[in-house]
Parts: sequence; structure tokens; C-alpha cells
Amino acid sequence: MVEWTREVPEEDGWFWIKYEGKHGPNAIPCEIFHFDEGRWIAHTARNDTFLSHEGHPMSLERNKDVFFGPKIEPPE
Repeated sequence: MVEWTREVPEEDGWFWIKYEGKHGPNAIPCEIFHFDEGRWIAHTARNDTFLSHEGHPMSLERNKDVFFGPKIEPPE
């Protein structure tokens, strides 16, 4: 069984992400990059982006329905 969490993975790489998109629920791959000072960006295979910046429209603080799943191999 897949465990989903609201915690952003601590390492860079490809992970499953589940969120409510413009056209309904999505569960797709995303790539996570970490920057200095604890900032990160998650870019999905559907070209949606989530940021660590508070107050930004795509930050997780404003998107409470975002969950991360297990790490996966990079999609081709």
C-alpha cells in the first residue's frame, strides 16, 4: 500500500504527487529540487509547479490537498 504524506521529501528526485488540479484529481510523477535556505520547487509531469514560498498562489500553504508518495525512477 502506498503511503501519502503532506511532508515534502527531503531529497531531490522524482516522486509521486497527488493533488486537485484544474480538471480534477491527479496522481502523477513530479520532480523535486531543493535550494539553499530550505526552499524547494516541485514540478509535475503535467507542468504544474508547487513552491515553498509562503504566500505564493502555488505554495503548499495555499494548497492543502497536496500529498507526496514514494520515490520513483525518472520517467522517460
